[in-house]
Amino acid sequence: MPDSSNQGNNNNLQANKDEVSFRDVFENKEFMKILSGQFFSNFADALLRISILLYVYGLTGSLTSTSLVLAVQVVPWVFIGPIAGVLADRISRKLIMITADIIRVLPSTINETSPPLKFNERMLIM
Repeated sequence: MPDSSNQGNNNNLQANKDEVSFRDVFENKEFMKILSGQFFSNFADALLRISILLYVYGLTGSLTSTSLVLAVQVVPWVFIGPIAGVLADRISRKLIMITADIIRVLPSTINETSPPLKFNERMLIM
């Protein structure tokens, strides 16, 4: 009669062979493309946020203005984040990524194609 404890161990070993390890994930070229693209995108966004804060502080010398700019950058994530999380679970991730990239490009395109404005830079900051 076979030992039931050995059979349980064999089932566990078989289940472990079917599991995917971190190494398997990082060997996937498509995943690495997305991961590296996301890394560089997040890094550039962080540099932009920091440079805007430094620019505002250099322009105004005011910690209050710098704090207001930081709040304007963070507050939308507090309100939009929970709603976006729910929608992200229900909508195709590929569609979300493409739509988000298009939305991010629009302000830059409008800015580059519009004529230069004639006003003092200090008017941008309270």
